[in-house]
Amino acid sequence: MNNYGEILESGAMKFERLLPGPIERVWSWLVDGDKRALWLAGGGNFTGPDQTVNFDFDNNSLAETDEHTPPKKSDCEDHETYQLTVTIFEPPHHMKWLWPSANHADSVVDIYLSEEGDKVRLTLIQHGYNGAEEMLGTLGGWHTHLDIMVDKMEGRKPSPFWPVHDAWTEKYREHFAERVKKLG
Repeated sequence: MNNYGEILESGAMKFERLLPGPIERVWSWLVDGDKRALWLAGGGNFTGPDQTVNFDFDNNSLAETDEHTPPKKSDCEDHETYQLTVTIFEPPHHMKWLWPSANHADSVVDIYLSEEGDKVRLTLIQHGYNGAEEMLGTLGGWHTHLDIMVDKMEGRKPSPFWPVHDAWTEKYREHFAERVKKLG
């Protein structure tokens, strides 16, 4: 398993990570808003299907630095909130949510957890983005957020979000150059 995300034939993206278990611990990092705020976005706790939860992003706080959103990210605010709707909630193995947006295509995020010895395999699949640039930014974003999750779960201090995000976005641009051309 490498840490690169994949672009699937369907156009969805897929990431896999091996995380320190047990599975209930990893599940809590997904559903508990306070723990999720340490690596992705805070907000309410996920408790079941058909629930709406705020995702409160503050990427600048993830590495505990004084970093601020760089000027070239003018389409990103220092703090952004999205309302997600949980569509599948099967603790501690599967959850799915709809990530609606007024500015671009709605996304669906599907997360699966499975035990592998004392580790837990997280598989994340996201469908729905508007064009190549959004896809590249989303690939870089998930890669960075998942790396931060691993760092925090293993007691390491992560690197600042935006420089790492930008570097991974460029790596994905090179890695998927031919596929990106087709997406336009």
